[in-house]
Amino acid sequence: MPSHFPPPRYEQARDQARRQVAEGLAPALLEQVHDRVLGQLRKRRRTLFGARRAWWLLATVGLGGSVALAAWQPWRPARVPDEVRKVGPVHVEVVGAPVESEATGLSAPLAPKSAARSVSAPRAQGVAGDLWWQRLHEMLAAAQCERLDRAVADWLRSAREPAQEGRARMASAECRLRRKEVAAALQIYEGVAAKFVGSWSGELAHFEVAKILAEMGQASRALETLDGYLQRYPDGRFVGAASFRRCEALIHVRRLADAGACLQTYRQRFPQGEKAADAALLLATQARLEQRCGDAVALYDVYLATILPGTADEEVAYQRLSCLRRLRDPRLANHFEAFLAAHPHGKRADEVRLWQKGEAP
Repeated sequence: MPSHFPPPRYEQARDQARRQVAEGLAPALLEQVHDRVLGQLRKRRRTLFGARRAWWLLATVGLGGSVALAAWQPWRPARVPDEVRKVGPVHVEVVGAPVESEATGLSAPLAPKSAARSVSAPRAQGVAGDLWWQRLHEMLAAAQCERLDRAVADWLRSAREPAQEGRARMASAECRLRRKEVAAALQIYEGVAAKFVGSWSGELAHFEVAKILAEMGQASRALETLDGYLQRYPDGRFVGAASFRRCEALIHVRRLADAGACLQTYRQRFPQGEKAADAALLLATQARLEQRCGDAVALYDVYLATILPGTADEEVAYQRLSCLRRLRDPRLANHFEAFLAAHPHGKRADEVRLWQKGEAP
């Protein structure tokens, strides 16, 4: 597969931010800034340098720095997304603006001293809730999973609240992922998804199960899990991402006709989706392999028009050029020159020069 833009590390870090927000271990504003960075990159409203500046700020302020993030006006969200208002009724002060946290489901407001946090206090026996979650976050950051598990178990014995339990167990799963204990994390996520159906933590856990299964190469189980997620959460927060991952899973199980239909549906339903360009590229590849070069060229053009200039993979441009050559495009000479100007020393450059001279079959 060709390299994509933005680089995968941006999306991976954004996914991690989503998990931590849902678990109550990070302010909701953190995820919004991650989404804003990716959105600006894809829409070409900012340069790669500008996005990296935003990424540097994220790394500098850390998970607890929502006040600093909000103070950086160019990236501050103009409003709280609708999905953040669906589940309440926790009201949290983030830089003076009350918002509702979908990650909790409790009603105790935070004290002004901890206004920057987007979690409310668990009613543990005599222990300040925000301090408890802070300690949990420190254990997670240090990947001290055994200590974290003991802390969660002690708290669950003293304060049983379903919303908080789901968040706490998700923190245990995240800790296992940080230690590369994927099987253990998967087991925890499966438990949360089954126990907290319909909750914020349950939805996130269900989606994480599908992602982990796909990364483990278990495409059939991942496909089954994604189908279950889309049926259970038809309006869920991760519907777009789950829909595209379902298309990828269909490819891996070699249901190519179904995969093509899935990708077409994704492009129609999510024309501005974060994977719209990738969907066009996969469809272009399928069309090329099926000798439908006209369709392939049109889809390659969609892909190349979507990504930032200068980030196109040489292989994508080469496959597009090969289709134009099969079609005997009247402007083929211009296409040869454009390719060689963009990739003069690429691994396909010599072959294209032979095409240009008419010396290749």
